[in-house]
Amino acid sequence: MQKTYLQISGKIKAGTYIIDNPTSSQFISGLLFYLPLLEEDSIIEINNLVSKPYVDLTIDFLKLAGIKIIIKGNQIIIPGRQTYLPFEVSIEGDLSQIGYFLTLGAFSGPITIKNVYFNSTQGDKKIIDLFTSIGANIETYDNYLIIKESKLTNFTYDLVDTPDLGLLLFALASCVDGKSTITNISRLKFKESNRLEIGLKIITALNASYKLLDEDNTIEIYGNTLPKVIDEFDSHGDHRVVFTLTSISPLLSKPLTITNAGVISKSYPRFWNDFEQLGGIIRK
Repeated sequence: MQKTYLQISGKIKAGTYIIDNPTSSQFISGLLFYLPLLEEDSIIEINNLVSKPYVDLTIDFLKLAGIKIIIKGNQIIIPGRQTYLPFEVSIEGDLSQIGYFLTLGAFSGPITIKNVYFNSTQGDKKIIDLFTSIGANIETYDNYLIIKESKLTNFTYDLVDTPDLGLLLFALASCVDGKSTITNISRLKFKESNRLEIGLKIITALNASYKLLDEDNTIEIYGNTLPKVIDEFDSHGDHRVVFTLTSISPLLSKPLTITNAGVISKSYPRFWNDFEQLGGIIRK
């Protein structure tokens, strides 16, 4: 197979960077970390910002490190000649993972989830509010919550700020009765896998149906609570495919085989240990 590669040389220069319709906030976060170290001032001008909470989270940490950032309309002004200072911080739990355990808890709870920062600026915190709004039986405490087995309803959700929830919500919508509508789904094509394409496969595998609207930027999912069977599904090299399929496994009437499941090591290498601690059964 012919190898392809990208050769990069030279240094990033200070200046004005105009970013139109970004597919990921990570492009902006990368510049935010680097530009303060340059000799001259820089400006990042963003048109149609997506995943704004992740940019806000980056700026919050930069400020903790003594970095000055100025927000003016759709521009982020970064003075040059700055120096990072040491600081102490308590690292929050990753709320992009909490949805999988909320799903497990709603289908086979109760589950206690610890290290939950309810005042976090992480965008994925919205998943807690969504579950509450669709009937999840959740009890919240200072820094943890308990979710009990629940009867969930269909829902409407906008992925503009939280694309990492996309696959999970496709699966969840497939497993509740009625029509769910999810908007701003087109960016799912540009993740670790084509999550839009894989998400449609998950919907079909769960015996649900769907309709794509708005040039494939909105999906209506027609779910049901009929018995579910998925014999085998490949991760497509994407950790969130594995997490999503595992989270709906209590609904499956037969064991599920996930191939290439080792990709979870990218973000959550202890996932299987925690799943077994909750009573899950795995065979490797």
